[in-house]
Amino acid sequence: MGVDRWVDPILTWVGAAAVIAYLVYIHQRRTRSSLEGAMLVLLYALGALYVIRGFYWLSDDPRLEVLTYVPVSLVPLATTLFVEALLRRHTRLILKLFVGTGTVVFFTLNLVPLIERAAYFAGYRIFALTTFAWLGLVLVTRRRRAHSSVENRFINAFVLVLAFGFLVTMTDVRLRPEWLPLRMGGLGGLIFVYTCVRVTDLAESTGVLLWEIAGFAFKAAVLTVIAILLAGTAAPRMYVPVFFVALALVMLHTILDRIRELRVQGRHTSFYQWLVDARTHSLDEFIDSLDQLPLADDHLVLREADLDGYDPARMALTFDAAHPIWTLSGLRTELAQVTQEDDINDQLIALLEEHQMTHVTLLGRDPHAFFLLNLPQFAGSHNPVLEVALIQKYSRLLRWRGEGEGEGEGEGEGGKRGP
Repeated sequence: MGVDRWVDPILTWVGAAAVIAYLVYIHQRRTRSSLEGAMLVLLYALGALYVIRGFYWLSDDPRLEVLTYVPVSLVPLATTLFVEALLRRHTRLILKLFVGTGTVVFFTLNLVPLIERAAYFAGYRIFALTTFAWLGLVLVTRRRRAHSSVENRFINAFVLVLAFGFLVTMTDVRLRPEWLPLRMGGLGGLIFVYTCVRVTDLAESTGVLLWEIAGFAFKAAVLTVIAILLAGTAAPRMYVPVFFVALALVMLHTILDRIRELRVQGRHTSFYQWLVDARTHSLDEFIDSLDQLPLADDHLVLREADLDGYDPARMALTFDAAHPIWTLSGLRTELAQVTQEDDINDQLIALLEEHQMTHVTLLGRDPHAFFLLNLPQFAGSHNPVLEVALIQKYSRLLRWRGEGEGEGEGEGEGGKRGP
């Protein structure tokens, strides 16, 4: 099997990898919106198509061809549902009838054993390309005043996706120039997924998205030149396939990196959701709510009853406005600079080492409660220490409120209250 025979399956499977990665992310962060539901239908159709089609292009097995056209016949319908969800309204009845009828006809004919495949391909080609062109026209001619500026930027990005999808569909159905000896349907999936993960920053225009795609093409061209120089004797006919494979891999890497960033942002969101849901009627209730904290895999609340062998009152003295949180490394550095004999830091260090934790903060006094966590101590986009500081500040405010209410109960209406 020649190297060039692998190009089409590789492009297709790279597209499948991007679609599957985004599907996994969505299922981990479900919003249950109508737009998300329509997007899932389209992603599942594209994912199944790319996985099966890669094997079909390797083997040319007629049975795989029939199986491939099961999701293929559903893509125009899934795209129509997605466009309706984008616009928040139904498309015209004539378009619905065209897409619905075409989907039923081509889905059914694909499963008929005696159907003439050449005629089927020609018919589906007209159906799919007409649908994509029609949907693109619907998006371009929409009533922009019916949507906010943010929604219009979002929709404009998907006009670009439909235009690119139209072009790559032509390469998959054998409508491509002679200088392009490969099928690029997988790139359509990559463009779609990248647009989905990229336009989460809705303040940016479609022009930014175009510049970024142009940047991917430049990186792919650089990698192609390097590959050609290293190969030395690479045939000229392989230059274009190598470029598109490099482009697909660059886009896949960027998509996976962006999904990782979105997961980090999701951790912030889950922390804020926990903070909103946390019980704040008293400090004890707030501390109990830490059991559901999504901040770290390893965290522990130790109260006075859990601190046999330690002096919690003395350990609490080391926490002040300058040091609301201590790290294990910070305590060791502080201990090395202490001239007089003092075992406060020694006790905190021993407490962290005993429970294999890296951070500690004081949540309450009388009775004392310490919050221990095991957090990574390196630079990154996510800074969980700020979240720990917010927890500590909430607990301090609740402690003051509790003390103020206690004093008020003992002194009547004129009693003091905490700040």
